[in-house]
Amino acid sequence: MDIPTPHIRILEDSDAVEADALAPHPMQSSAWGHVRTSTGIRVVRFGEYSGTTLTATYLMTVHKLPKVPYYIGYIPRSLVPSEVAVAFLRSWAKKEKVVFIKWEPYVVESGEAGVGGARAMRALPGMHVSPHPLFTEWNQEVDLTAQTEE
Repeated sequence: MDIPTPHIRILEDSDAVEADALAPHPMQSSAWGHVRTSTGIRVVRFGEYSGTTLTATYLMTVHKLPKVPYYIGYIPRSLVPSEVAVAFLRSWAKKEKVVFIKWEPYVVESGEAGVGGARAMRALPGMHVSPHPLFTEWNQEVDLTAQTEE
């Protein structure tokens, strides 16, 4: 029995429904991508596949650095990337003149949701933990459908 080789590809708008089903946070949704695009920010969404099955999705915003022909990428509230995803983005970034990508995965630890992915990211080759995260270490989720008394 052959085990499918994981691979990555840039996703199209037609992949949005399938990709949104795997998005761990609203900032990884196609709706958020459309908001960022409407403000002039370039958005790239890529997916990791096992055979023909989408297993993970990542939304990245790409930002121009002033006065130089280079960019930075930002992937907020995503899954912790696999080594395959990191290798793909390294290659993609070189072609696109992206000098670094800030990746802040959304990880649930000890029942608390937050940006606890630093430990998992350290295990990936070439990854370094930023001393300046853009998000807090934790967050609170509020059910907006609940009654006012709740």
